[in-house]
Amino acid sequence: MADHRIAEVADLLGISVSMLRAWTLELTAYLSDSAQWIAPIAGNRPAPRYTDSDIVVLCRAQRLREQGMTFEHIRAQLAEAGEAADASEAAGLAGEETPARAKYAYELAVDALRDAVRVQGTL
Repeated sequence: MADHRIAEVADLLGISVSMLRAWTLELTAYLSDSAQWIAPIAGNRPAPRYTDSDIVVLCRAQRLREQGMTFEHIRAQLAEAGEAADASEAAGLAGEETPARAKYAYELAVDALRDAVRVQGTL
């Protein structure tokens, strides 16, 4: 899994580095530890590194922002997606996949694929 520098990710998303830092703070719970922005301590701060999974989350957040959603709503959407994935995984292990869960998992997969195609097209 590749790791990407903050300037690279900001450029990919078409936003400023400071905006990406703000988004990272808003979406801390959904990003990898390496992406976390840490306040400088005596001027020495590790540079955040974003994984491919982080970019998928950020692309999804950007799409939701473009639809007018607040970060509160975006976090709720991401939490719901995570809970649905956990529930689908548990149900799949128990052999209890429901049509509603399957549809939701499919929609998440399509969203992730769209984001991946978008990212690949700009690299």
